[in-house]
Amino acid sequence: MRGLALMSGGIDSPVAAGMMMRRGIRVDLVYFDGGTFSSTNELDKARSNARTLFEMVGRSGQIHAVDHAPALGAFGRAQNLHLRCVLCKRMMIRCAGILAQKVNADILITGDSLGQVASQTLPNLQLEEMASPLPVVRPLIGLDKREIENMARDFGTYDVSTSQSTPCGAVPGKPATRARRDQIEAEEMSMGMEELVNNALASCRQIALDGRTVEG
Repeated sequence: MRGLALMSGGIDSPVAAGMMMRRGIRVDLVYFDGGTFSSTNELDKARSNARTLFEMVGRSGQIHAVDHAPALGAFGRAQNLHLRCVLCKRMMIRCAGILAQKVNADILITGDSLGQVASQTLPNLQLEEMASPLPVVRPLIGLDKREIENMARDFGTYDVSTSQSTPCGAVPGKPATRARRDQIEAEEMSMGMEELVNNALASCRQIALDGRTVEG
């Protein structure tokens, strides 16, 4: 079985990817580049942790980078800014699902841990999964932060994940914890979600572990 894992520079997503790798799943990774909304070193952190994970299981894999900044800018123009995090997550899952099919992956893998942030409440997780054409596997769903951090130390990703970074600049002051499907779909329709997805996928490039762009 093959999976495509959504990978950031944080603690959770490398652990989720590593858990599935240890279960024998062949995992490729996709990183969504937030541009000015995120720290400049986030891609470096994700790439470094990817290298550690691939070495841990003795396999190679691909890292795909998608330009996510235009979509984040569009979400900032939503009528209801509280929905921004759910719009963001649905966008990433939608793009990852299409990319996964192109690379023959069977599942998506995310670092969601129940209730840890606003986009990971049960109502919001349900809305986000609706955007995926493939099953979404969440190996961390029932773990608390201390358990996840211990696994990150075991995998060798903890130090990189916790190195200096700034919070995502797209997070609203009060993100919605119980977004409604009709609200989300209305926002997506008004901002032209299909075009945002197509443009994001057109920006996708494959990144080598040493930082080179392998292909556009």
